[in-house]
Amino acid sequence: MADHSHSYPLITGAGNNNVRLFTSNKSATAAAVGTVILTNYGGCQFKDIVFEYITNGTETIEVTGSVDGTNFSAALVPFDVATGLLAADATLSEGSYIIPSTWNFSHYKFTGSSTSDVKTIAFAATVYPR
Repeated sequence: MADHSHSYPLITGAGNNNVRLFTSNKSATAAAVGTVILTNYGGCQFKDIVFEYITNGTETIEVTGSVDGTNFSAALVPFDVATGLLAADATLSEGSYIIPSTWNFSHYKFTGSSTSDVKTIAFAATVYPR
């Protein structure tokens, strides 16, 4: 499972007092695609959270959330970027999704429906200082 998580300044010379871009990419053939952890960067807030699900097949994914990394919610239903509405189901097909601002999880776990296709999650959020 590949894990490439980074926090980038949005402007040259940005520090902890400026808005930053957080990215995390997960990819796996296994059903457990990975967990994105929104690290508390000095009490910052994560907003404008989006992710894109890409697969080389037809498998679907589910996303669950946790505030502590141990107790995860039932499958969540994010907004579908294509329609602007909540996804039709918690079982998500390939596409782009927006995590509602009311979800206050620090861990987002992505689980695939099977173990044959490559499943990739490209996750991004803006990090605002408090």
